[in-house]
Amino acid sequence: MIKSEDEFTYFISRRLLGLAMITFAFNGYFEFIMIPMPERQGFIFIMAMEKTGYMFPMISLFQLVCGFMLFFGKFVILATTILTPIIFNILVFHIFLAPSGLLFAFLFTALNLNLLWRHREAFYNLFFNE
Repeated sequence: MIKSEDEFTYFISRRLLGLAMITFAFNGYFEFIMIPMPERQGFIFIMAMEKTGYMFPMISLFQLVCGFMLFFGKFVILATTILTPIIFNILVFHIFLAPSGLLFAFLFTALNLNLLWRHREAFYNLFFNE
C-alpha cells in the first residue's frame, strides 16, 4: 500500500517513466507513432545515428529493458543509472536541435530526477568519495 505522498510520487514517476520507455522502445522497432522529423541540424544528427545501424536498436533495447525494470519495480537503481545518460541526451537534443519535443524531454527528465532523488543514497559514492 502507498502510505505517503512521497511514496505516491515515487510510484507514479517509476510507472510513468517505465511505460514511456517501453512505448518509445517498441516505437523504435515498429514505428507505430509518427514522430515528426526535426529541423535541418536535428535531421542531420538523426540520419547520422541511423546510418550507424546499431545506435537506435541498442538505445531501444536499453529503453525496453530499463522500462520493464522500472514498471515492475525491479532493479530500479540499475535502470535509472542506465537511463540517465539516455534521458540527458534526449533533453540536450531537444534543447539544441529540436525544440518542438522539449515538453516530453522535460517530463522524462523530471521523472528521472525524482527517481534519482529517491535513491540518492545509492548514488552518493559516485560523487562524494570519502
